[in-house]
Amino acid sequence: MRINLLDKLAKKKIFTMDDAEKLSSASRNVLKVILSRLEKYPLKPTYGMADLKLFCVSRLFFNNYIDNIQCSWVKLGPKFAQISLNYGVNDFSGTLMEENISRSAGAEYGEYLSPDEMIRIIKAAGKHPAQRDTLYNILEYY
Repeated sequence: MRINLLDKLAKKKIFTMDDAEKLSSASRNVLKVILSRLEKYPLKPTYGMADLKLFCVSRLFFNNYIDNIQCSWVKLGPKFAQISLNYGVNDFSGTLMEENISRSAGAEYGEYLSPDEMIRIIKAAGKHPAQRDTLYNILEYY
């Protein structure tokens, strides 16, 4: 159903390539903003399976436009972010130094995850971790 909805958005010019470009770094949040523009389809709070479905649909629908879909271990937690790597996500997100916005808002995660721990989590998901810059140029494989 979401793929049909996204297709309708594109045809009605509610969803544009500018929106698609924004998805490369924050696919989930931007997609929710796009979807929330339709009064007929109000967004409801989502939980694990709905998030995974959104990642999958995003990968399928935007595959020819967007190379990278990011989950946020800060928002999802390391375990759920690890699972999302097998559901269309290919960017675990990065390291943080003293990030406390998420924690201040009541999030359970988000203070710090070492690069070594990230590498271990990504490898345990069966993926090949790499360090990238903000333009997604690979700097180093692990």
